Amino acid sequence: MIRQATRRKAKIRLGLSAVSGGGKTYSALLIAQGLTGDLTKVCIVDTENGSADLYAHLGGYNVVTLTDFSPEAYIAALKECADAGMECVIVDSITHEWEWCLQMQERLGGKYQDWAKVTPRHDAFKNAMLQSPCHIITTVRRKQDYDMTKNSNGKVVVEKAGLKEVTRDGWEYELTINLELDMRHLARAGKDRTGLFMDKPEFVPSVETGRMIKDWCERGEDAPVPSSENAGMLTDALSAVRKAACIADLTALWNSCQALQSSKTFVEAMSRRKKEILQAAPAKEMQPVASQTAMTKEEFKLRWESTKDGGGITYEDCAECAKAWGISHTPRIRPMNEILYAVLRAAGVRDCEDYNPASQSDDDDDDDAIDSAQVRRESKMEEYGLSKANFSS
Repeated sequence: MIRQATRRKAKIRLGLSAVSGGGKTYSALLIAQGLTGDLTKVCIVDTENGSADLYAHLGGYNVVTLTDFSPEAYIAALKECADAGMECVIVDSITHEWEWCLQMQERLGGKYQDWAKVTPRHDAFKNAMLQSPCHIITTVRRKQDYDMTKNSNGKVVVEKAGLKEVTRDGWEYELTINLELDMRHLARAGKDRTGLFMDKPEFVPSVETGRMIKDWCERGEDAPVPSSENAGMLTDALSAVRKAACIADLTALWNSCQALQSSKTFVEAMSRRKKEILQAAPAKEMQPVASQTAMTKEEFKLRWESTKDGGGITYEDCAECAKAWGISHTPRIRPMNEILYAVLRAAGVRDCEDYNPASQSDDDDDDDAIDSAQVRRESKMEEYGLSKANFSS
C-alpha cells in the first residue's frame, strides 16, 4: 500500500569500531548515558571477559555476561534485556558472534554450501537487534587487512590495506550511525543517516554525543514500538521458517503468523525459504522432506537385509542412527567407515563384519586377499555415496 513518507521517532542502531585500546566500551557507556539519562536503564551484553565491569565507577549499569557466543545466546540476551525494561543495550562485542559463525562453518566441512546452515542463524541475530524495542549500540574489533597485488615487476606482493572490521561484510548497512575510533579515542563517522556527524571534525564521544542522538531520535511522530513479545515471536517464526519442509508448511506458518505479515524480515525469510524448497524439487509436486527421525535398530536391520544393496540406506541415515543410538554425538565429522561399521554392528545385521575397517589390511603380502565380501562392500558403498571419507554435514 502506498503512503506518504512520515518522519517518525526511532531507536538508534549505533556501531562503534576500533582496534584494542581504542575506547569502544567506555565510549559506548558515555553515549548510552546521554541516550537514557540514567545508566540503570543500560545493559551491556559482555563477551570481553568481564571488561564491562571495569567502568562500574560511571554508574549502576547492568551486565549480562556471555560465555557462549552462538547467535542464539546473543538473541536470548537481547530478549532478556528487553524483558527487563532496559532502554539501551550495548552489545560488546559482535566480533565474537561472527568468529563463532566462521568456526561453525569450518566444523561443518568448510565448503561454501555449508554457509546455508550458518547464515540463517547469523541473520536471526541481526534481525533480533533490528527488531529490539531498545536503543542498540554495537562494538566491533578492527584489525589490519592485507591485499595481494602485483608490483611493477609482475611479482605478487602483500600490502597493507588499512583496518577492517572483524564481522560479516556489510554490517554497516544495518546501522543508523557507524563511528570509527582511533587510538586517541577520536571518532569519525563512516556512515551517518542522522547528519549529526558526517563531514564534521573528529571528536571524542561523550554524554553530550548521546544527548544529540537522543534529540534526533525523538523528532517526528510516535512510531509503533516493537514489544519484546513481538520480537520473541519473530525469532520463533524465523526458526520455524528455516525448518519448513514443504510449501504446505510455509502456508500453514503464514496463516498462523498474521501479526508478522507486515514484517519485512518475516516476509523475506518466507520468500527465501520458498525458493529453496522449489529449487530442491522443481520437477515434482512438493512433498514434505523425509523425516530425519532415526530408524530403530530393528527397522534398520530389516531394511538393510531386505535387498543386496542395503535397502537404499544412505550415509545420512547411518549418521542419524549413530546419534540416536548413542554411538557418536558427532558422526558427520568421524571417519565414515567407522560409523557405518558401528551402526551395522549395533543393528545386528548379518554382514556387518564385511564392513569392519580392521579387516582392511594394507599389507603388501595380502594383495590377493580381496574376497567377495570386500567387493560387495565397496560396490554398496559406492552406489549409495558411502565411499566418502567423512559424512557430509
